[in-house]
Amino acid sequence: MRDYILFVLANLSLPRKSKIIENEKNAILENPSVGKYPPRLLCVDGDEYRLDLCKSVALQDFNYAEFYDEKHR
Repeated sequence: MRDYILFVLANLSLPRKSKIIENEKNAILENPSVGKYPPRLLCVDGDEYRLDLCKSVALQDFNYAEFYDEKHR
C-alpha cells in the first residue's frame, strides 16, 4: 500500500473559487517532495459527509470547472 497526502474539500459551490484552487494545486505539485507522497483530492458535499477514499482523485487530475459543472447540471 502506498502512502498519500489527502486533501478534503467540502461544499465547493462557487465558480470563482476555481482560480484559487488551481493556484494552490499548482503550488503543491511544484513542491519536490510531492513524489514521495502523491497528493490526492476528495470532494465531499451534501447533508452527510462520507469519506469514500475510492472517490479520491490524483491532485493533478482534478479539474474544478468540470467538478462544478457536474454538480450543477
